[in-house]
Amino acid sequence: GEMAVALRGYQRAYRWDPSLPQPLGKIAPLALSLDRPAEAVRYSLLDAAAADPPLLRRLAFYQTEQQDWSGALRLYRLWLEKTPQANSASNAESLMRMMTRIEIGRLEYLTNQPTAASETFAKVQAELLDSASPDSSQSSLLERLTRVLGPSVPVTWEIAGRCHLEATPQNPRQIALARQAFEQMAFSPTAAQRANYWLAETLASEDKPFEAY
Repeated sequence: GEMAVALRGYQRAYRWDPSLPQPLGKIAPLALSLDRPAEAVRYSLLDAAAADPPLLRRLAFYQTEQQDWSGALRLYRLWLEKTPQANSASNAESLMRMMTRIEIGRLEYLTNQPTAASETFAKVQAELLDSASPDSSQSSLLERLTRVLGPSVPVTWEIAGRCHLEATPQNPRQIALARQAFEQMAFSPTAAQRANYWLAETLASEDKPFEAY
């Protein structure tokens, strides 16, 4: 029951022989249980292959709260890699993966990677809008995401559109994706006016000043 002493012992064992997987696998959960998340994050990243997916999500959330955008981004990417999409994924699993991708795109934007964020949001948009098509056999992922995120939905579309506009080099595909994101943003009555501004910015980026005006 001497958890702090045990943690120090595992850490010393790892430093003595970093090739041993057993101590490293026990350090992160134990550090988190002792309310030492910074240590849990450090050792999880050292042992990415053996890291537990639920633990990775908890630590990514902690890093986001600490405004360590780069650390949170690495942890969310690890979680996504370690939880591949199953053919029979439940609605809850699909929604969790979608929300994680959105968070990855947001963090890429916050870490000055608009091109990477544009590609991430392009995948998000394709999956969301495909699920909302009349031909889709499953309940709309877009509808479920809207219920979960509530007022944050138009903000998400705005970030996606801005990433597409700021991506380098900008191309017609990204401009079309930006327009699609801002049109989705405009469906929210509280965000419609701001969406019009970004739609004007999109037209300006296409060298259409009269239409933008």
